[in-house]
Amino acid sequence: EANDRVRFGANIGVSRLEYDRIGQDNNTWAPLTTSYLQVPWVEPTDANGAWVNTGFLANVVGIEATSVFKNITRRTTGNFYTEIEIIDNLKFKTDVGVDLGQVEETTRNPDVFSPGGSGYKGIWQDNKWLVTNTLNYQKAITEEHYLSILVGHSYERLNIEIIQVEGTGFVSDQLPNVNSASTPSLTNAEGTGWGIESFISRLNYSYLDKYLFEGSFRRDGSSRFGTNNRYGNFWAVSGGWIISEETFFTDVSFIDMLKLKASYGVAGNDQIGNFSSLGLYGAGTIPDYNGNAGIRPSNPPNPDLTWEETNQMDISLSGAFLKNKLRMDVSYYIKDTKGLLLDVPIPYLTGFTSRTANIGEIRNSGIDISLSGDIVESDDLLISTTLNLGFLKNEVTSLPEDNLDEAGRAFVGGSASQRAVEGYGINEFYLIRYKGINPATGEAEWLDANGEVTSSPVAADRKLLGSAIPKLTGSFRGTVKYKDFDFGVLFTFVNGNKVFLGDLRFTDNPNNYDFFNLSTRLLDTWEQPGDNSYAPAFTATTFSTFAQRSSQQLFDGSYIRFKNISFGYNLPKSMLEKISVNNARVYLMGQNVWTFASDLWDFGVEPEINGGASNAQVQGESFFTAPMPKTITVGVNLSF
Repeated sequence: EANDRVRFGANIGVSRLEYDRIGQDNNTWAPLTTSYLQVPWVEPTDANGAWVNTGFLANVVGIEATSVFKNITRRTTGNFYTEIEIIDNLKFKTDVGVDLGQVEETTRNPDVFSPGGSGYKGIWQDNKWLVTNTLNYQKAITEEHYLSILVGHSYERLNIEIIQVEGTGFVSDQLPNVNSASTPSLTNAEGTGWGIESFISRLNYSYLDKYLFEGSFRRDGSSRFGTNNRYGNFWAVSGGWIISEETFFTDVSFIDMLKLKASYGVAGNDQIGNFSSLGLYGAGTIPDYNGNAGIRPSNPPNPDLTWEETNQMDISLSGAFLKNKLRMDVSYYIKDTKGLLLDVPIPYLTGFTSRTANIGEIRNSGIDISLSGDIVESDDLLISTTLNLGFLKNEVTSLPEDNLDEAGRAFVGGSASQRAVEGYGINEFYLIRYKGINPATGEAEWLDANGEVTSSPVAADRKLLGSAIPKLTGSFRGTVKYKDFDFGVLFTFVNGNKVFLGDLRFTDNPNNYDFFNLSTRLLDTWEQPGDNSYAPAFTATTFSTFAQRSSQQLFDGSYIRFKNISFGYNLPKSMLEKISVNNARVYLMGQNVWTFASDLWDFGVEPEINGGASNAQVQGESFFTAPMPKTITVGVNLSF
């Protein structure tokens, strides 16, 4: 505090994380993938104990022992502000935030696994900064009226720079750096970035501390959109009524607080590629043309690309009961999103397969419930619990009519297994229905579009078979505090979603018996009439099509996960006073302790799978996704 009207503040955080990485899902250099698919008679070493190259399915034991897969992440975050009280009740604040990140990735494979040896180094510089200036006026006009007004401007910028080098052909495996490679195979330097400018305002008013009103308006501009559509206007209004403050409520002794709130507003989304609106050119994978430097079109322009907008209405009721021992919050919401930012197919004559565009509308509606309570509360003991439930219905309400499926419904493709369909969810699985093995013939059977049994289904027989989006998500948290000790548990759960296991198209494919290790389920093969088997007869005409993409690989994605357990101890104040420490807590924590997934866990599959990474059009698909690791953490929290 410089004086009564001027304050300065700052906080800085520095971190360095080093990872010894391994291959992940959808990777034949990944331990999980190879442990499933590698045939059991393949050895990682020869008779002399030397590592051997096992081909397409990599020798992950040897790779772990001899290769380098190092990832180092360095990050510095900081926030600096100056606040000046210009006159009574009116404050000006300047806030500058920075987030400086660097990722350094190094790989080095020896000659036995990459003939001649290979090396790679990549460095990503990710620098983000945010400047916000606000004027804030707060005043209790009278004992009955309170007013707060805020106006401001902010600018956020992210710059990314990437340098990558790779080479092959090393004289010795002892030479670690790419500079020692005889043949450069990759030299890449590129940059990207985005920026957002915002003008913001907010008004708060309360009357008698029981009638509440808030209104906000903001104008945001994103560099990701075309110059004609870069800015969008977004606003919200809300009102609250603290019912328990009314005089007619004074005789209701068991209710301590009851509040009704309603709101409506419009929000924007710009989560797409940094240059999706522009016609781009690039060198591509072949940076020359007939021996000369050349470029080619790499992205089709869309100057009309603009903000995806969501209109949301919320109604909520909050309450506290029995001297605040029980607390409740129930909310109902409807979110209508229009101008969805989706990848849309375009004619091949354009030279491209798709482009990002604003198409369609979607509605998300649901109920969120939070219940918490202090079951036991005394001077030495506190036992409290919290239950959160979220019920969601997702529906695509409108799509362009120029892309129709076999049933005449508008759709946008997401993957080979799912799509967004008008009148259904945005992540609906669209697959052939698998019936089973005919006990009389040993042939695999499916259902055609009319529900008739067939041994030769076609693409037109596909049906919508459920969504990758859960209908219910929730969590349960329990906490026990006894004197200076504390204990906590957290369970999470989902229900009502489907998951597609692409892994089974390999492990349960009898055609792969010459190439991969297969599931023991294929030992249950049809041999004679009357057999109720898992796999068709070796002589069946459907032997080669048995593992085709169908509902055979589709499962219930519901699960319950013991997410977290922790034990802590707060050191006594008398001990801390001697070392000038205000608080000190030592703790032991376990994460992802146990998981139950009714169908999935029979296959050893991680239930919290995405499959689409950042692509909202592909969710709930797995291809040898490793389970989330069990983590044990020991730590100390200190405050001075």
